[in-house]
Amino acid sequence: MMRCELRPPDQSLSCCIDPGEVIIVNARKPIQIRPLTGGWLRGYTILWIALAIFLMPLAIVHEISRYDGTPRTNAIEIGLGANIMQTSLGLDVFQVGTDEAVAAGIVQDDVITHFNGVPLTGLEYGEMMDALERTPKGQAVALRLVSEDGVEKEAQLLRSDANSVTTLGGVFTLPVFRMILITLNFLGQIGFMILAIVLFRRRQEIVPQVMALGFLMVTLFPAEAFFRDSLPAFAGAIPDIVPGSLTILGLLLFPEGQFRNRLSVGFAIFAVAALALNGLVISDFAPGASQLVFIAIMALVVLQIGIKYRGSADDETRQQFRWVFLGFAGMVLFIAISEVIGEIGYFVAAAAPGPHYNWLSALTLIVAPVFENSAPLSLALGLLIALLRYRLYDADVVIGRTTTYVLTTVFLGLGFFVTERAINFAGRAYLGDDLGAISYGIAAALAAVSLGPIHAAMVRWSDRRFQKQLVSLRDDLPETARDMRHSATRDDLLKTALERVVPAVYAKGAAVLNSDASGVLHAQGLAHDEVEDWASNWTPEVGVKGFAIDKSDPFLPFRMPLRAADEESEIVGWLVVTMRLDGSMINRDERIVLTGLADPLARAMTIIEERVKAGEETRDRIETLSDRLATIEVLLKQTLQSGSVRSGFKPAE
Repeated sequence: MMRCELRPPDQSLSCCIDPGEVIIVNARKPIQIRPLTGGWLRGYTILWIALAIFLMPLAIVHEISRYDGTPRTNAIEIGLGANIMQTSLGLDVFQVGTDEAVAAGIVQDDVITHFNGVPLTGLEYGEMMDALERTPKGQAVALRLVSEDGVEKEAQLLRSDANSVTTLGGVFTLPVFRMILITLNFLGQIGFMILAIVLFRRRQEIVPQVMALGFLMVTLFPAEAFFRDSLPAFAGAIPDIVPGSLTILGLLLFPEGQFRNRLSVGFAIFAVAALALNGLVISDFAPGASQLVFIAIMALVVLQIGIKYRGSADDETRQQFRWVFLGFAGMVLFIAISEVIGEIGYFVAAAAPGPHYNWLSALTLIVAPVFENSAPLSLALGLLIALLRYRLYDADVVIGRTTTYVLTTVFLGLGFFVTERAINFAGRAYLGDDLGAISYGIAAALAAVSLGPIHAAMVRWSDRRFQKQLVSLRDDLPETARDMRHSATRDDLLKTALERVVPAVYAKGAAVLNSDASGVLHAQGLAHDEVEDWASNWTPEVGVKGFAIDKSDPFLPFRMPLRAADEESEIVGWLVVTMRLDGSMINRDERIVLTGLADPLARAMTIIEERVKAGEETRDRIETLSDRLATIEVLLKQTLQSGSVRSGFKPAE
């Protein structure tokens, strides 16, 4: 356990993890937390492996046990022809899925308060199901309900598997539907287990130590009911508290295992305490408030990370933070999509009670959990990429493309909605009635026509916003090469080109070789001798189209021939580029931009070479003519001095 105390008079902060090992730092400086080492690291390793051996089989057994046919897997399986969800008053009906239920007067947002006279108010979900299961399938259940406006009513519905299948719209059988939901949930646990294993392999660092244990503990969630039923209240809340606390600590220590200052240490203690209070007390008495508390805690964590990001001057560290922000954004986006899909199912059920559109509601019940389970994995994956420093510099590309698709979807949706509303308004104003399907058809056609232009505009905007250097390289360097080829030297041209190429693709360095790779024309970020040594052992590939990549070469894996776009043109040089700063290969967008530079650079190099050659020829001619004129002048002087000129002619002095 970490212990910290403030030491007067200099207000330094003393933090200790290992017995006898104390870290003393100034309170105004970042507080470095050292990773577990020695025996403590061996103990951590044993604990992690033991938990993995225990938790994974427990999660598997728990998920398999949910396939035993009980109605607890999903509310549809109760067999009443209605989909329900738990509330503090009973079971809220959000889908009426059979004609029998419609005929019984049940409508959306009715609350079932009694099963066969047994009150449901204040019961846990499992206790409510126990009350229902006293009536076996094939028999009728007496329901007492309260409508949304407070009116009580009674109804009787037959319990049967056929009702469940009807509620699913015939798309899935009951076992298949159950297995899909179980699989989706289990895949999420598998994902966290894989991420935990990857981080566990880097357990010599403090942040991977914390996050590997936190991700492993996420596998407790499927077995939450086991803990709550088998252990005391405090221990039963472990699945809610421990993974979240470890994740918060890992985020606050990210990326170098440092708290920003004493305030960050205090916030970490506060956040963990608030999370524990939320899981032990607030979640039981006010579930809605519990969600708000969790959101507030995570928002403050993001704020702390943002402050760290703004204070970071190192480009690689800033890229790590961007991946974390991208993980957070993905989590929020997936949660929002899940909620939207759920609302679509709700509105479909409200607009068309009965079995007619049950298939659409059933699909929303499958698709929504996909995004819901992907939300925490998005944050975890962003953290993993940042900690492993793998493809750090793709963050801007991912952010840009995600933004493009989101904004394109938003604009299309808004356009569709506004067009459909406007057509219906015009129909009512001028024809006296809504145009119905015609308005939807026209709006869909306009959306389809505008998809291409909107998407292209969003791509241009996101490229300028998130890949400024690459866009500048693509758009500006060809024009610069065309300007320089009439006045600059080849060295100036290549120096200017490589000074823009290297930062734009986040490479360690780059060089341009001559056509047969026998010499280095210019190098940027690399020692000239190193490139020459490498080139002496490399034979240029024959017939390369565009570019070539040798993933086995750790020094200069990217090789691109420089030649004009004409098929008959010859190679005038080779552009060779290193790995990126994070050790990854340059990505697809960067390769496309570099390929587009081959023609303007090759033409500029060719024109400069021809210009230099023409200049040299002109100088040679001028020198030859000067020599000849000098010879003629000498001969002329000699002739005049010998007196072999016309009488009376006086030579000039």
